[in-house]
Amino acid sequence: MLNKIILAGILFLGFSIDLSAQVTGFVDDFNDGNINGWVSDHSATFQLSHSDNALKIKYTRTSSSGLWDNFNFTPPSTININSKPIITFSIKSNVNTVFSIKPTNGQEVPLITQNIIGDGAWRKMTFEVNNTNSKIITKMYLYFDGGTSLNKNGEIFLDDISFGDSAKFALNYDELEFAINSAQKLIANTVEGNDEGDYFTGSKLILQSKINIAKEFINAHSEDPVELETAIWNLYDACVNYETSVHSVDLNLVDKKSTKQTRYLFLNMETIAESSLMFGMHDATGYGVGWSGDNDRSDIFDIVGDYPAIFSEDINQIQNNRDIEGVKYRLSSAYNGGGIITMCWHQYDPDGRGFYKEDVNNERIVATILPGGSRHEQYKTLLRKIAGFFKSLRGANGESIPVIFRPYHEHTGGWFWWGAGHRTTEEYNAIWQFTVEYLRDELNVHNLLYALSPSLEHVYSGNQYLATYPGDNYVDIFGTDKYFSRNPVPLSEKDEFLNGMKTIVQHAKQRDKLAALTEVGNELLVINNWFTDILLEPIKNDELARNISYAAVWRNASTSHHFAPFPGHSSVPDFIRFYNDPYVLFESSLPDMYSIPKEDISPPFFTSAHDTILISISEDVLIEVKTDERAFLKFGYTYQSFDLMPFSFSHGEGKYTHSTTITGKQGETKTIYVQARDVLGNTTSNALAITFMVDTLRVPIAWNENRYPSSAWSVGAAPIGSNSGVKTISAEVKTLYVRKEFDFAELPATMAFLIKCQGGAAIYLNGKEIERINLPADSILSYSTKATSSASVNKIITFDATELSYFEVGKNTFAVEVHAPAGSYVGSFDGRVFNAKGIIADLGSQWSYYDEGNRPANVTLGDIVGITFNDPNIPVNHVLYQNYPNPFNPSTRIRYEIARGTDVTLDVFDILGRKVFTLVDEFKNAGRYEIIFDGKNLASGVYTLRLSADNYKKAEKMILLK
Repeated sequence: MLNKIILAGILFLGFSIDLSAQVTGFVDDFNDGNINGWVSDHSATFQLSHSDNALKIKYTRTSSSGLWDNFNFTPPSTININSKPIITFSIKSNVNTVFSIKPTNGQEVPLITQNIIGDGAWRKMTFEVNNTNSKIITKMYLYFDGGTSLNKNGEIFLDDISFGDSAKFALNYDELEFAINSAQKLIANTVEGNDEGDYFTGSKLILQSKINIAKEFINAHSEDPVELETAIWNLYDACVNYETSVHSVDLNLVDKKSTKQTRYLFLNMETIAESSLMFGMHDATGYGVGWSGDNDRSDIFDIVGDYPAIFSEDINQIQNNRDIEGVKYRLSSAYNGGGIITMCWHQYDPDGRGFYKEDVNNERIVATILPGGSRHEQYKTLLRKIAGFFKSLRGANGESIPVIFRPYHEHTGGWFWWGAGHRTTEEYNAIWQFTVEYLRDELNVHNLLYALSPSLEHVYSGNQYLATYPGDNYVDIFGTDKYFSRNPVPLSEKDEFLNGMKTIVQHAKQRDKLAALTEVGNELLVINNWFTDILLEPIKNDELARNISYAAVWRNASTSHHFAPFPGHSSVPDFIRFYNDPYVLFESSLPDMYSIPKEDISPPFFTSAHDTILISISEDVLIEVKTDERAFLKFGYTYQSFDLMPFSFSHGEGKYTHSTTITGKQGETKTIYVQARDVLGNTTSNALAITFMVDTLRVPIAWNENRYPSSAWSVGAAPIGSNSGVKTISAEVKTLYVRKEFDFAELPATMAFLIKCQGGAAIYLNGKEIERINLPADSILSYSTKATSSASVNKIITFDATELSYFEVGKNTFAVEVHAPAGSYVGSFDGRVFNAKGIIADLGSQWSYYDEGNRPANVTLGDIVGITFNDPNIPVNHVLYQNYPNPFNPSTRIRYEIARGTDVTLDVFDILGRKVFTLVDEFKNAGRYEIIFDGKNLASGVYTLRLSADNYKKAEKMILLK
């Protein structure tokens, strides 16, 4: 291993000399094949080896891994990085992960963390060690996804690990390339002219000239980091200059030159404030309870299938050089998805000690960073860094991404070094004003809305909000932070909460500002129905409080520190009710927040097709209707206007998907008429007609249910399978289906089942699943589902009280589906049914089995009882028709028919056989169906449409020509 050590300015190589003194630099590049000093104390999680002149880590995190499993490095000599506190790595990974390091000399120090993209590309990463006063390194611990229990595996490589004086910041030409690309998109997606949203004539030529200069700089291959930083700054500055030349609506904002998207964001937030509450969350993506390293995942999305409307992050990650690329990705993804961005600032003091008063020994930091203060120039340098980040946030069309900026928050409390007791009111107002003016006027940042956010307990009445207030010219949003801790919440606190919101709204309205709950929450969500009763109810039911624009909860770090629900938490049902309330907006329900608001005079449009008769197999007929915007639905049995319709839909009101249940009778056919009204009062002029028929004889009965007729199945003695030596040879199948019927004169008090097979199996009693063995959990099993193990199974399953309740007096059916692992067929199956009284069916007994190479088709109740209800509108067979038009661009109609209620899948595959869309994957009642397939995001080519229903499989070719 080639190790380079810098001692007192002299470079030493290797380990051949005694280095008892501290060194100021060190490099490990693994070029000679050694990994000396690198140790994994958790080898099941991290296997270390040398490969391709790099350190290779085979990473396997399973349920048995420790949350804080790590590996470590002990350098040959103590490293003192006080003069240059940085550590750099070259890293590549094939798995998304959170990479953390803890350089230490035995003291407990915080982790330094960055997100790693698992795309297999080498990256240079720089960690600044400014999270501790001690910068002496005797050992370094390294973690991937530390503190999480999410299963994950992959290969990660580290190289060129450099400490202190040996480390260099990597020149990031990628950022300049991104700036050039953004500037070109900005030119391509904007218009010069004099209308609203147009840019000053001639401004494109100016911006293009700056792009050309940046391209020339790249071609010159400068190695000077200052020159590169300047080139990046100058091009982003040119983009901002172009954007501020816009002709756009004049608003009462802090920044009169704000970009048009920033102005439109404020306008849209103002427009919808009284009719809706937007939900937000800090660190909504990137990590959650029990997982990390996935910048697209969210605990919120895992619960409701939607993201928050407001995404919050902390600018201190930029200040401290932590996961900058991850922050950019998460914020730009949120913006491109239609969400709104806000950033708070837990600002570290100039010495990098922290943001709490205790971190800085109660020193009066604000005075030192004000003009004339001893650290003012350092503060200006920091603001320049922050400004560069804000200007680099770019949307899909190259535009600046608007950000609600929330510095110096909770200033009325005493816990932060900028809070009460650690500065004067005049000093607070002055540092806020300087920050705004320097970002806006000197650093050319024009994509910010400025939000003030004192703690609610200090400002809930009278003019308390204005006691420490920078002035109307420096604040766009009147925010406040409020946390609930007492359970149950006292009436006095509820009153204070409501009165505080009303007071803040009054102050905001008087000054043409927005009002918001910039932070709100209950840690661990121990308060019953906190989202609906404590947060939502007082806001939406009070005339003044209704003007609160958004409410943002804090982050989900762990089971002991979270403010939003996560899958399995007891607050999930309340949160789902909160999500479904028509007053609450999440990302998918937002209008276009970055276009100028237009008067909406269009009525809702019914997007679900109802041109065929709906067949209901239950007398409780479920009616589902979808609309293209949030709407309220009413219906009746005669054609009438919305106001005269006598019935309302019971679910989804104020949302996009609506449902209600109507009671019918067997053989009855009825038609209902549906009208819709959106949240602005626009009403449909033509009703949607939905005709339904009740046919309970079409109730599907699956192969594992008690009533299923299996007389046509084969019968043989177990063991049954395709292995040689079994008693009954079956066909070579991936899944074998077996069943056996028993009669019980009385309900059994105990029951057990011994299963012997190879691969995986699912066991059923009277159609209800009892257990799965070596099969994917929580997924629908199909004929092609593969066992997760090829091991032999010899297991006794003892029925619990719930499973015993599935028995019936009289006939009962045990059913088993045996699945082979990948690349093989079902080898054998045998089973014994027994209880405390003895053996009911022993090994080697007779079983009915199905080995046709598919899942047994469902039958209907009508098939069993020999009664059918004939209707000419019900298809006789399953059918998939050729799409029309074909070829198509970009959309086409797909029609198919289902003869009886069954599970249906309808997939689209590309020419390589890869699935690109799943159009249907659910149970469908008998009927005729039509889907509009939109291929706008697909490349031109030949695609295959494939329908599967029961044993019916049909494919049609589709040609997309663009």
